[in-house]
Amino acid sequence: MFHTSKLKDGFGKLAKNAGIAGVAMGVALSAQAATVDLITNGDFETGDFTGWSVSGTFSGTYTINDGTLNPPGPAGVLPPITGSYDAIGHQTGGSVALLQQTISVPYGIYSASLTWNDRIRNYAASFIDPGQEYRVLILDMANTVLQEVYSTNTGDTLLQIGPNSRSADLTGLLQMYEGQMVVLSIETQAQSFFHTVTVDDVHLLAGSLPMDKGECKKGGWETFVNVNSGTQIFKNQGDCVSFVASQGKNPPENFEYEE
Repeated sequence: MFHTSKLKDGFGKLAKNAGIAGVAMGVALSAQAATVDLITNGDFETGDFTGWSVSGTFSGTYTINDGTLNPPGPAGVLPPITGSYDAIGHQTGGSVALLQQTISVPYGIYSASLTWNDRIRNYAASFIDPGQEYRVLILDMANTVLQEVYSTNTGDTLLQIGPNSRSADLTGLLQMYEGQMVVLSIETQAQSFFHTVTVDDVHLLAGSLPMDKGECKKGGWETFVNVNSGTQIFKNQGDCVSFVASQGKNPPENFEYEE
């Protein structure tokens, strides 16, 4: 639901914090691009874990798969979900495997969407929360869970070879943590039997609103979209310029603001 007062306040906050961001983490999001991907190497096409950290307990770990990896257990070899590489979480006994990336949350987020593809192969009798589970979490820097984005549940299909495309709207969460660091944590936990999870094409897209009229010109207005719905925010260049010139007092026709 749209609230003009919130939009005006948000515009002013973004303009103020753009200066702070120059010291803390570069520049405000809208000064970089209308939409940016906050994940580094989300498709693993570097052939390694550049941008990521891998850890785990006991035998739990993630390994880059080039189409020849045969993980422990009955899962067998499968080609990467897309491209030349993906990442596979596996183990030889009870353990937790963590695939994590620390994210700098920019100022000025209008919309944010986390998407990824996966394969799930659970060879236990069922999923158990949390002992035999695959989950995707957003953590703070103290490892406190801010949001459980996805998790398997008791009764879910055990073998979901897919690949499965998943997505989540993280707009509200990231707006709360602008200018801070959060952690994307992809976790595979096993206590009963082999649990093999493949992950690929991880993207966290963040969309902004323009702060300068120049961002509206030469087709720039067309690049501002809600990354969750795909809705174009401005109907034309004039609509975009009016929004900037009024410092948010004239909201675009397709503007959406959540409570």
